Amino acid sequence: MDFGNLKGSSYLTEIQLQEAIIKSTEATSSGVGVRIRSADDSTDADMIARRVVGQSLALGEVDIYIRPGNLAPTNPTIGDLWFEIGAQSEQLYGWPWSWSGSYWLSPEHSLAAEFGDINSGRFRNFTCEQSLDYFFEKILVCGGVATTNGGSNTWSFQLERINSSRASTVVGGAIATTSQAANTDFALESTLNLHVDVSAVTARRFRLVAQKNATPGNFDGAMTAVFRYARP
Repeated sequence: MDFGNLKGSSYLTEIQLQEAIIKSTEATSSGVGVRIRSADDSTDADMIARRVVGQSLALGEVDIYIRPGNLAPTNPTIGDLWFEIGAQSEQLYGWPWSWSGSYWLSPEHSLAAEFGDINSGRFRNFTCEQSLDYFFEKILVCGGVATTNGGSNTWSFQLERINSSRASTVVGGAIATTSQAANTDFALESTLNLHVDVSAVTARRFRLVAQKNATPGNFDGAMTAVFRYARP
């Protein structure tokens, strides 16, 4: 890479560069900019990659891969970053892709639904990005119930994907209230770590579902599905 400008309130020393912390990135007409900060939190610097030639920039233990077009780096290692660049040197997404060992993943995103004092099952629909896959990490539920839950008297919560035929499929499993006391807020979490190939399953939307089982009393709370986009 050919780095043009290196500027800030003062220049970073070689040691500071080796220990630098990445703050932000930006695609410009001049190339790809990386804003870094010294490890001692004293100095900022801008580095502009004027010519991108498909190599990596090593800052301490972090490798940043910058490639033209939509070609991912070959032979990546876990934690490598890829800034996907378009034909006009624009950054195609608002984040770097991170290699997980299996997929190039975005930073975390979420689908969130509020279920305010409901006494019957409810669901919330969400649009599905068609050009990217999804990697769902976990679902979270917080809230309270009007009567103590247990036995068959529970609320269950699940994430579903809806395909082009309008058929629903549960992503992972349901998370349920089991022994939650009345009028006491609780927090539940269920790990998913599931990849959804949008094209293969013709996913068109996602749905967060709160399902009433028997007589658990009203539920007042919210549900969140945490995910990362995955590069097909």
